[in-house]
Amino acid sequence: MRSTKWISKIAIGLFLGTLTLSGCSSTDPSTVSEGSNSEAIEATPPARTLTVAYWDAAPGAFLNSEGELVGWEIELIKRAASELGAEVEFVPMAFGEILPAVIAGEVNLGVGSIFSTPQRQLYVDFVNYGQGGVSWATLTDRVETPFDPCGWRVASEVDTTNVNVSLPAASIDCRAAGKEPITIVPVKNLPLAVNLLQREEIDAFIGDSPTVTYIIQESGGRIAQTGVTQEVQSYGIAVNKDDRELSESFVDALTSWAATGDYDRLMGKWGVLDSEVSVFTINQLNPNDAESQ
Repeated sequence: MRSTKWISKIAIGLFLGTLTLSGCSSTDPSTVSEGSNSEAIEATPPARTLTVAYWDAAPGAFLNSEGELVGWEIELIKRAASELGAEVEFVPMAFGEILPAVIAGEVNLGVGSIFSTPQRQLYVDFVNYGQGGVSWATLTDRVETPFDPCGWRVASEVDTTNVNVSLPAASIDCRAAGKEPITIVPVKNLPLAVNLLQREEIDAFIGDSPTVTYIIQESGGRIAQTGVTQEVQSYGIAVNKDDRELSESFVDALTSWAATGDYDRLMGKWGVLDSEVSVFTINQLNPNDAESQ
């Protein structure tokens, strides 16, 4: 389903072409000049280009060793756009810049393992396509049972729910238990947190479960998860609230694409089957809840 604005442009173009043809009553091919409107009407309209702001965080979206933009979220956006007959232009942004850009209309979509929270839904709509939680990671030889992060130095990315909500809440719990609070260390991205951890300048880091799992897999056994994944929520593609038709079109496109089995294959390919959902909706709060909120 294309947006109303795009359909209007096509309709206007066809209408103008019809007016031009009506001024030429001859059907003799010799009277049709090269580059005339007969060719213009037969030409296929150019595909709509969707601009998509993304946040660099593997395995959702990142540059590989050859400098190519890859990731399960990148592939998912491309496949959904293809179902709509649209092209995609990706724009890298810091996590905290994505939603303001969508709200301002600077981009059509925003993606980057963004939790579809009630607070964010006040300003944008979310097409829900996956799920994830909050996972903790530390050096393998520091994994403790039972898990107790009180007194730890813990890093996470700036402007995320993890650093703004999850860590402060955990620190409050530590104080309530009469223990040392958590020292929160904001970082630009989790690769920086990994460097700090390896230099033992922090004790752990937290992040979205797919990203933490990916880092652990790539660490060669040096890093491990500690504790259990918590706060599982829906991920959403951010869309401007004034473009509801685009949101609905993306839900239809994802649903149609998933019916082929390619959604399952994509999630398996990137090792994020735990982030798979059974339905695609708008402004979903709980993963796998079939009803839109």
